[in-house]
Amino acid sequence: MEVACSDCQAQAVLQDVPPEDYSYKQSIINLFRNIPFVLLLISYGMMTGAFYSVSTLLNQMIVTHYPGEEVNAGRIGLTLVVAGMVGSIICGLWLDYTKTYKQTTLIVYILSFVGMIIFTFTLDIGQLAIVFVTGGVLGFFMTGYLPLGFEFAAEITYPESEGTSSGLLNASAQIFGILFTLVQGKLITDYDPRAGNLFLCAWMFYIKLDLFLNPKYEKVHLRYRDFWIDLVKWIYRVKLVSPVMCLFTSQSDHLNMWVFLDPFKYIAQQITAN
Repeated sequence: MEVACSDCQAQAVLQDVPPEDYSYKQSIINLFRNIPFVLLLISYGMMTGAFYSVSTLLNQMIVTHYPGEEVNAGRIGLTLVVAGMVGSIICGLWLDYTKTYKQTTLIVYILSFVGMIIFTFTLDIGQLAIVFVTGGVLGFFMTGYLPLGFEFAAEITYPESEGTSSGLLNASAQIFGILFTLVQGKLITDYDPRAGNLFLCAWMFYIKLDLFLNPKYEKVHLRYRDFWIDLVKWIYRVKLVSPVMCLFTSQSDHLNMWVFLDPFKYIAQQITAN
């Protein structure tokens, strides 16, 4: 059975456009006219920017509450990164299996926020072992959010180039990361790490723009549409036709009754027409 690949379709669409006719500028304009993508752009930028800020200032936060624990601060950072690698793989596999882009993105976003809250209020309790655990949980979900954002953007912006949408997401994350790092660093210096972390939590809580997304999954629609077309064509090719046709048709009117009594050909025609 030949099942169409959506990524191949996207590449085919881009290949059909002559290089001189493809406008990177126009592609960016189209993306900014896509309201769901703009909302995702902001929410992804803030979530990833918060992760960048925490990663950058992690050593400063740990040493503030645990003087002389620079080595363990590095180990906590390593735990955060390794847990994030596992989270990225698991989230990617789950998304590929379920195709629940909005739901999965929202769940991971919320769990990242919960992980940030837990990390904030367990950082100063005097137990490094707990900080290792909460740091790992935080890294698991916040890093796991990264591939989800790219895949989600590719779905809601199809057939625009995935490279363009991914580049804009990355730029948004870098901008928010710089801003959050500067502000959080100032709060940590003037007050304490909890103030800086609560600053990030406030942004993550109030700006959950993914909740307002109502995207049309263009790639998913085409993927399943092509799957059913290929399935019907395969069934039709191996002659798995309606037995009713064999009973009530003869050689003379075989072709005339074929469309009327063969449900598979009728379904194929209807799907292709739509």
